[in-house]
Amino acid sequence: MPIIPGETLLFFDEIQSCIPAISSLRFFYENYPELHLVAAGSLLEFALQELQSFGVGRISSMFIYPFSFEEFLKASNAELLNQAIRNANPENPLNEAVHNKALEYYRKFLLLGGDAGHCLFIHFR
Repeated sequence: MPIIPGETLLFFDEIQSCIPAISSLRFFYENYPELHLVAAGSLLEFALQELQSFGVGRISSMFIYPFSFEEFLKASNAELLNQAIRNANPENPLNEAVHNKALEYYRKFLLLGGDAGHCLFIHFR
């Protein structure tokens, strides 16, 4: 896939499993600053503790938490389904068709890693 300067995003997920890859991130910044680069990992903060120094002054980091199922439905433009689920209760359960649609979205949510914990996200400034 071609890399388009200023437009391409290179995303390293679960980068904590390869400490040398973390150390090499600064070379991307120094040698190819127009490449957008993101590194993320659920245990990244522990891997960063193993490094002597790491991009002091050049890195922004933040914790990112997963979508809840409700947020996932909103992001999937399934607000009516979300509303139906919120309004359901034992006396007024979802009908079978709506329930099946909710299960379909829930499977997608789980397959995409929904509610799987958080990760530390870093990028160079």
